[in-house]
Amino acid sequence: MKAIIGTEDDVIGFGLTGIDQRLVIPMDADLPTITDALSQLDDETQTVLINESLLTKLEYHDKTDDYNHTFIMIPDTDKTPNIDEIESLAKETLGIDI
Repeated sequence: MKAIIGTEDDVIGFGLTGIDQRLVIPMDADLPTITDALSQLDDETQTVLINESLLTKLEYHDKTDDYNHTFIMIPDTDKTPNIDEIESLAKETLGIDI
């Protein structure tokens, strides 16, 4: 199962791909807010698309290892460091290339 955690724009955009678990939190959310959102996910969730700013906070506090999820970063800057992962996930979910 897949989930998305991010800004309203992130969640609306990727929510259209059929991702059932969608949690909107502000880009400037603090660490407890982010970890609370992660704890709300179903136990079957394996992949979490997450806004770059939020993931950076988790990584800074070494919290990504606390979860059994694969995190895919949604860039919130002009650069797209993991566009291949995002395209692969979109193809898997929608069956089309973006």
